[in-house]
Amino acid sequence: MGYSYFRINDTTVSEDSGYANVTITRSGDTGYGERIYAYTSDGNAGSSTGDYSYTRNYVYFNPYETSKSFSVKINDDSYTEGSESFSVSLRSAMRRSSYGSYYTNTYARINDNYANVNILDNDPQITPSYFNVSDTETTEGGALQFKVSRTGDLNHSG
Repeated sequence: MGYSYFRINDTTVSEDSGYANVTITRSGDTGYGERIYAYTSDGNAGSSTGDYSYTRNYVYFNPYETSKSFSVKINDDSYTEGSESFSVSLRSAMRRSSYGSYYTNTYARINDNYANVNILDNDPQITPSYFNVSDTETTEGGALQFKVSRTGDLNHSG
């Protein structure tokens, strides 16, 4: 009975992709059925703010399977917010006995238990407008005249 090794890979998705599929790979002695627990955690993307749906579940490997996907729902919004991220973590690898039940697996090792999921914002980036007001001088009782100029994004009112 040899050791099996689990790892999880970082991934990047667009905000409008619908799902982030994080790949979990298994190597070493893969001749046994095993399961591993995967779950999400907030980064600067939050499940409570609606960026993605909190997900936790066991991922099951049949004998000799070496790769599985863990899917997380990504929620599209209309906010210009830049890229955001959250994580997926692994824990509790268990091996399936010949009777079909799972037991604590002292032969499984988790080499990489953390994946970063980057969500690329798909909303239009707005370039700000800048207003400049010129200096002016006058004598007492005289009228003040200012020159106002606008630079930057001239396509939007503001």
